[in-house]
Amino acid sequence: MKAAVIHVNSCNHNAFVATTRICKAVSDALRIPMISNKYDAALHGDEFDIVFLKSGILLFCDFRDQLFSMLEKAGRVIVIDNDYAFKMDKRILSRIEGKMTTWNSADRAATGHKYINWNRVGWFPVEHFKHEKKGLFYYGACRKDRHADFKKYFGGTCYRTLLACDSRNQEMFQSILPVSDVEYFERWSHPKQLSAFDHAIYIEDATSHILFTSPAQRFYEYVSAGVAVIIDSACIATFQKAGIAKADQFAVNGAADVSKVLQRDAGRKLAAQQMRLWKRDYIGELKTDIKKLWKEEK
Repeated sequence: MKAAVIHVNSCNHNAFVATTRICKAVSDALRIPMISNKYDAALHGDEFDIVFLKSGILLFCDFRDQLFSMLEKAGRVIVIDNDYAFKMDKRILSRIEGKMTTWNSADRAATGHKYINWNRVGWFPVEHFKHEKKGLFYYGACRKDRHADFKKYFGGTCYRTLLACDSRNQEMFQSILPVSDVEYFERWSHPKQLSAFDHAIYIEDATSHILFTSPAQRFYEYVSAGVAVIIDSACIATFQKAGIAKADQFAVNGAADVSKVLQRDAGRKLAAQQMRLWKRDYIGELKTDIKKLWKEEK
């Protein structure tokens, strides 16, 4: 049985991007080729029995014709889904309908869906911790259904808020947060840069309070970089279902709680405690789960 894993957005195999790392994990675990640019497509051809597909934006795909040919010729397509909010391009979807299953990070009780925690690719321990930036850190998009939590934790006077995002999201944050005590940073490109921060807040979409989705990739990134994770109390059920032990010990419910944690943890004992609790071979576990699901597919 001939198989391959396709990353629609053209990239280098070693790019430090979540979707690239997921495809690389599938490729490594199953020893199948990874196709993520026109050179890969030319090397490996377009005829496969099964294709793993990490969908993306066709504008950023430099092997579009070969991609369409691979999808049309494949007997089955396994869609890699690590974002429940992502909408697949109709030009891709039309070529795989009727022969697709989905492996996703959300536990959907639906035919053709299988659960796997892709977000574990965020585990990437760094050796030297700097921790130069004091305050409460968060990185990511200014998603609308997180606005209430952003206002709940960011921009007050109790502590400094440190936000890492692109310019578009910075404008969105600035439209909903007070200007005082908020410092903006460029989105980091490697986990070593994360280690500059002391404490990070973990919040999730309101949808994730109802539909179980794996702990976000940033959780694994924070812990592996030695950044202490402060968890919004509404997220505790997610951690409990994911098997993350004693997450409730680090729960907060507002800026006053965060302020107490920051004052109490000036010596950075929290990050060390979390590392002892949560350090595991997450990448190895992910590859094992990939092999288990693959056996079921075959």
